[in-house]
Parts: sequence; structure tokens; C-alpha cells
Amino acid sequence: MVEPIITTGAALVGAATWFADRLLGPSADALGDQLKLYSSARLSKIFNTAKEIAGNSELHPLPPAFALNVIQKASLSEDDAELTSMWANLILDASSSFSNRHMIFSDILSQMGGAEASYLSGLRSGDPLKIYDIQRDGRRKFQSEVDVLYTSVPTSYDDAWSIVRKILEIELPFSGSLCCISIGYTPNLISASWTGASRAANDHLEVLDALARQRLIEFVSYRPTLGLSQDRIEAAELTALGNRLLLTCNDKAGVK
Repeated sequence: MVEPIITTGAALVGAATWFADRLLGPSADALGDQLKLYSSARLSKIFNTAKEIAGNSELHPLPPAFALNVIQKASLSEDDAELTSMWANLILDASSSFSNRHMIFSDILSQMGGAEASYLSGLRSGDPLKIYDIQRDGRRKFQSEVDVLYTSVPTSYDDAWSIVRKILEIELPFSGSLCCISIGYTPNLISASWTGASRAANDHLEVLDALARQRLIEFVSYRPTLGLSQDRIEAAELTALGNRLLLTCNDKAGVK
């Protein structure tokens, strides 16, 4: 059954009247008190951002269940610029061509903080029909480059750390980031290890864990073919779901 489109509604109290006028129809009476209950400065910021992005593009009314879902969840979201942009683009994309994934993405954004949004938005999105091939080929390429660097087990810390540094210099052929590298050396089977990112390592790993729980990224492990059993390289890589979220919620050149 096709969900009915909102055809009535009045200006949202405390939020952008543009949202009600263009995306809820001529008035917002159909949602009435629910709209007023969740109206907030946070919503105004999101709706005004959507207004700026949309410009004079043609927009279509949102299905009422989705509109109410967004109003409820976006109003409680963290006041973060990256998240604001993602919410605004989600609304505009749904107005262009609504599907059930917009409802799913609304739930995901409601569980996301600014740190998660910032990390995710820094990843590259790609053709959704080719994402599996892109990631598969990228993993093969990365593995082969690691193997080229690692032709024998290092015998000193300096040798092992040199390999770690060279791995960090590899341009990643997949959309994601390295999380940790541990390369062992003989004769004591001690490792030279690296764990880090753009922010403190522990905070960064918490961000990655949160995104992995939402299936937006996945952890992939690599090991040098000629390495010791303890050797490992772990990366966080964008999933097909994460890729689609980026395509939907990141800034666009224009709205259809």
C-alpha cells in the first residue's frame, strides 16, 4: 500500500516555515501537536541548511511517517555541523525520490554523533553497483603491496618499524583507514606496533566500533604472506550500506 502524502500543514512553531511550506504541503495540521512538540532550534538549523542546499530546486512533499520520524529524531540529534548537513541532505534526497532506505538512514543518523559523522564523511563513496568489486580489488591490491614490502622476517626493531612506516605510506586502494599495524621481529618475537589516527587512538577506535555496529564500516585484517603468526594489519573499510548512506546524505551538486 502506497503511503499517503501530507497535503495539509501549518508553519512549524520554532522551526523553518520553509520546511512546512514546501515539504509538508500548504499546512501542517495533519501532524498538529506532534510537530509543535518536537519543534526546536536544532530543527530550525537542519531545515534552514536544507533550504540553502535546495535553492530553487523542485521538491516534493514527504510521506507523513517519514516526516514525523525525521522531526522526532533530528530534533534530539547532536548539534554538529556535519550531522546537520547529513540530516538536511537526507530530507532533500527523500523529497526527490523516497524509498524505505530513507527511513533506515534516519534511524542510523539518530544514533550517530559528530565524531562518527566526521569520520564517515571523510571516506570516498563509489558506484553502488560496483562497491563489492571496488572493495575486493582494493583488498587484493593492498595485500600485494604489503607483500612487496615484506620479503623476509625482520631481525631488529628498526627493520620492523621501517616496514610499519612503509605500510603507513601506502595509498589505500579501498575507502577506509588503517587502525593498527603490528610487525614482529626475531629472535625474541617482539613486535613493532602502531595504533593511531587523526584523534587520540582510543577515541578513534570507539568511533570505528560505533560505525561497525551500524554496519557502515567493517574491520578487515591483513597479514604479510611471509610474516610471523603474530603479524597483523587491521583496517576499517566502508560497507555497501555505508557507501549508500554517503551517497544519500553527503552534499550534492544539486537536488533532482
